[in-house]
Parts: sequence; structure tokens; C-alpha cells
Amino acid sequence: MGRPWSSILAGPGGGIGWASSETYDRLSMRAVVWDGDPLKANADYHTHVRSQRRMLIAGIGVEFSTRRRNKFAGSVETIEKQGCLLDICTTVNEAIGYVDILLNK
Repeated sequence: MGRPWSSILAGPGGGIGWASSETYDRLSMRAVVWDGDPLKANADYHTHVRSQRRMLIAGIGVEFSTRRRNKFAGSVETIEKQGCLLDICTTVNEAIGYVDILLNK
């Protein structure tokens, strides 16, 4: 715990629509994770231990059909586990759409 980690997330069945944003500063995700995944381990730690530290989160969302990329950073407000599914609600402090990186160069 306390170190950077990464996970690759997808929705149930690999379908679209597993991440949504109802307001400009909230992001909700319903993602599939498996045993040994760093996100699941950190979720277990923060839900069972009730850590005094906020669980921070950052990510890059990619829409492969259009190559659109969006970055976000914030903290996890709630996280609920249902078997291999995680329902995550985050407060977003920073978001950037259409990230210009070297993929098009």
C-alpha cells in the first residue's frame, strides 16, 4: 500500500457505458476486477481497514474507435464490491479531454 499501481479496467462483458459522469466533478465506474488486481487489493484495504488516508485515483480513458483520450485525477468517495464487480464513485479534481500525446505523431 502507499505506492503507485495500475490496472486495466473494463465493464461487465466488455461493453461500453461502464463509466459515466453525471456532473462535471463526479465519475462513476462499474468495472470487473480479478483476484490479485492492484485496484481490488487497494479497495479491500480502504474498505476493511477504514484507512484515514483518502484513496487517490487517476486514469486515462481511451475510445479506440476514435482514438479519443481523456485524463482524470481525484479521490474515491465510495467503493462497493459485488463479487468481481467494483462500483466506484469518485470526485474528480482535474480532467483533460482530447489529450495530445505522441500517438498521432
